[in-house]
Amino acid sequence: MLAACAHAGSPVAPVTPSVPASPAAPSGDSAEGADGGALLIEAHWAPRGTSGHTSDITSARLHGKTVFRYGTASARMRLPAGDGFWPAFWLLGTGDWPATGEIDVMENVGVPTWVSEAIHGPRYSGNTPLVKRTPFDVGTDITAWHVYEATWSADSIVFRLDGATVYRVMRRDIANYGPPDAQDAPKYVIVNFALGGEYPAGVNKVKAPYLGLPDTSVTLIKNGRARVLVDWIRVKR
Repeated sequence: MLAACAHAGSPVAPVTPSVPASPAAPSGDSAEGADGGALLIEAHWAPRGTSGHTSDITSARLHGKTVFRYGTASARMRLPAGDGFWPAFWLLGTGDWPATGEIDVMENVGVPTWVSEAIHGPRYSGNTPLVKRTPFDVGTDITAWHVYEATWSADSIVFRLDGATVYRVMRRDIANYGPPDAQDAPKYVIVNFALGGEYPAGVNKVKAPYLGLPDTSVTLIKNGRARVLVDWIRVKR
């Protein structure tokens, strides 16, 4: 089960926390390809000063209510193409960050041809060396339905895209940079849709009108075209 919460994904649009007005997308065109509809996370243009907003854009971050240690977490998602859009599916430790670790099963910064996977912990957080960009096969991109998955054990973390292994990190690999026991801490699932921020800006070099988020993407938000769809999220232990 997922619970809505404040948005904290380092966006600087800035973004106000919000539960999307229509969390369940209908099974028509907007959720075509999903099984009986989909969860919708949609960014909205809401300038500061209107309806009590303290920022210009609203979005959401949802937390899983189940805490687990080791297993396979997977999600079937369809992402929007838009420079600086920053959807993510990840696992976060229940204690202090980065001491209790973070596993980024999937992140995207609006570039339609690839997603990234990463691991964060003490001395390997933020601009972590444990990161990989995974390109899509020719003929598909982030706007199609894909299954993003990570199998997490005491010895390794294995990332998969549509069932194919794309990145494998062994415990000894983590130990080259910092304490691997951060990845032994219990974690919970997060799915969120951030907008702009340091990671997108590091890729697209955009500084205005918002860090990492250009005018073209603001226009997409205003036109209702900044939408993340989630068919399902599963955890197997």
